[in-house]
Order: sequence, then C-alpha cells, then structure tokens
Amino acid sequence: MAQTPNKFESTPLFRSYNSTTGDHFYCSDSKERLFATQWKGYTAEEDMGRVLTSPKYGSGALYRAFNNKNHFYTMSYDEWVNACTNLNYTNQGEAGYIYSEHLPGTMPLYRSYNGQKDDHFYTMSYDEWVNACTNLNYTNQGEAGYIYSEHLPGTMPLYRSYNGQKDDHFYTISKDEHDRSLGMGYKDEGITGYVLQ
Repeated sequence: MAQTPNKFESTPLFRSYNSTTGDHFYCSDSKERLFATQWKGYTAEEDMGRVLTSPKYGSGALYRAFNNKNHFYTMSYDEWVNACTNLNYTNQGEAGYIYSEHLPGTMPLYRSYNGQKDDHFYTMSYDEWVNACTNLNYTNQGEAGYIYSEHLPGTMPLYRSYNGQKDDHFYTISKDEHDRSLGMGYKDEGITGYVLQ
C-alpha cells in the first residue's frame, strides 16, 4: 500500500480587523499580527485556518514553460530559467509538486523529447516510454521525478492531453484548464498520475 504523502508544514493564517478603516488584515507571521494589533489599531479575530509553508525534504516544484508549440516541464530551476531566458519559452509557473527521489508508493515520471516534433513527453508507463524512445524518435531524458500512480489524500490528478496538429503533449493539475485544451484541438489522454497538492 502506498504511503500517504506528508509533504507540507503549515502555519495559522491570522485575521485582524480595523473598525476605523473597515480593513481586514491577513498574515501568517505572529509578530506582524502583534504589531498590527498593538500599533495600527487592528483587533485580532478568529484565525482563518492554516496555510502551507515550506515543502518537506525530497519534494519540489515541477516547473512549466511553453514556447508557443511545446509545453516543457522540469524540476530543475536552472533548466527552467535557461529555457525561459535563452530558448524562447514563456514562464508558466509551477505545474504541481513532485518528489525528486523515490519514496514508498511513488513511481518514476519518465521524460523524453522528440527534436523533430519539438515535443516533450512524460509518462509513468515504462512500456509507453520505451515505445516512444524506440519507435517514435523520442530521446530518453531519464526521470523527471516521482509521482503517485493512485489518488491518495494530499494528491491531485496530473491531466494529460495531446494535440496531433501541433505535436504537443500538455499536462496540468487544473481540470478546467485541461477541459479548455480539449476545445483547442487537444485530445484527452487521461491522468498521467497524481502529484502533491
């Protein structure tokens, strides 16, 4: 059985209110809240809940970039910055969070690239990856990271679609964004796996 991910530490999200100005103030720093209540006329209210702080060891962002034809994903910040700075890719932020090393219950997210099509391809299926590298002119680029093959608490689906006219594989954690891609010539290819929330 897969181990439930325990990726993030959290901290309270504090809420304060200034009745003179009608302004609500939110922060996660207790010293900042204390300053607001002691010196700026705010009154502490009930906490809003908790917010995420830093990721635990072994996990990190799966960065996303796009060059008007090819979507590119990497855990390497330097590789992502190089793509956006020198290779005409546009920064599209983070596609989700994945592990950089194998943990119980995770499996490799294989990465390959077809230079003729300018298409990066990611899959958890070893057979699909080998077929792409052996028969479809993709080059083996190793493992992009590690994700879950099943939905567990604390994970979300990484949706996959493909546009045959553009030769572009597209991956997103947003169901709305995935569904919109289907109206722009992409074909639904299901769920690649599950990434950390």
